[in-house]
Amino acid sequence: IFSDRVSLPSVSMEPITTSTETPFCPQFRQVGKKEKMDRRRRGRAYTALAGALREPLENLISTEPTSALCAVNGGHDGVSDVDKLLDVFSFVGTIVHVEKIPGRPCAFVGFDCVESAVKAKAALHDKPCPKLFLEGSRDCNLYVEYISSQRLGRDLGRPGDASQVPGLMFAEKFISEEEEITLMDLLARSPWDRLKGRRVQHYGFRFNYTTNAYDTTAVPPLPAPCAELARRAFDKGLTPTLPDQLTVNEYFECGGIAAHVDTHSCFEDGIVSISLGADTVLDFWHRDGRHVGVPIPRRSVFVMTGESRYDWEHGIAQRKYDLVNGRFCARGTRVSLTYRKIRTGPCQCTFPALCDTALGSQPKTD
Repeated sequence: IFSDRVSLPSVSMEPITTSTETPFCPQFRQVGKKEKMDRRRRGRAYTALAGALREPLENLISTEPTSALCAVNGGHDGVSDVDKLLDVFSFVGTIVHVEKIPGRPCAFVGFDCVESAVKAKAALHDKPCPKLFLEGSRDCNLYVEYISSQRLGRDLGRPGDASQVPGLMFAEKFISEEEEITLMDLLARSPWDRLKGRRVQHYGFRFNYTTNAYDTTAVPPLPAPCAELARRAFDKGLTPTLPDQLTVNEYFECGGIAAHVDTHSCFEDGIVSISLGADTVLDFWHRDGRHVGVPIPRRSVFVMTGESRYDWEHGIAQRKYDLVNGRFCARGTRVSLTYRKIRTGPCQCTFPALCDTALGSQPKTD
């Protein structure tokens, strides 16, 4: 009845007779059916994992313990959401990465050490976990395997602070709650240009994302409340020149922007950014391998000058949560006001590695 690939548990069975003293017991056959069903579900789960990452299983699963785990199950919908992943896995240690693959019954969880991953696998592998699954998948087991930590996306990191990035200045509560509400309402009523994963508005000058340069297309001047903030930043000495260009970005809760440097030849030193609506973590990368994640609370301001402006790339990872001060913070819709001063001549900075004037090319900007 069963294929050779299904190994049944060792059970001592007496020959079935018609004697009333030894009645037929159908439980033996039911055990076999359940085992077969479990094996099929496990096979579907691992097939889904391989399909999601487009690699053979032997290249995905590590035989040695690592700090990164993949969690899969045999249900049609599988693991439900990130909140429940955190609830189920966080009891063993500090999670630094969590990711659910949309439309697939699998997810990834990264810990800060191998020991925590070992404990999680021992506690959860090949066991029912109804808390984690969607309705209809509650009778399925959860399968937990080690994978290389390099296969995870950018982790939630261990956020540092602005002082770790030379030339980066940061201040909380740069604007009041009342100013935030006024600005959000003003911008919500203004027209947006839609880009991949975000919406933008331009004031003063328009930035052309095709040519990586500003152009002379007519755009409105800075709205009065926005111009007032530019003047405030200049008066407080946060920027060496008074900005004359503003780009407003609206990022949805999981949105982000790839690592980039603001085009050297387009803008002067001193890039000012004010956050509205939600917190985030801004990542800075240096070509020597340094990576610093800087928490950016709503209503705060950060200013990139000198090395941070010219020699580091910055970006925002696409994810639903940030890890800040040891706890997971769900993202919300965030609006950033980025102020710049238009440059009218070639860049003469002393950081040629990312300088389009020195390289004869123009890096991407937001």
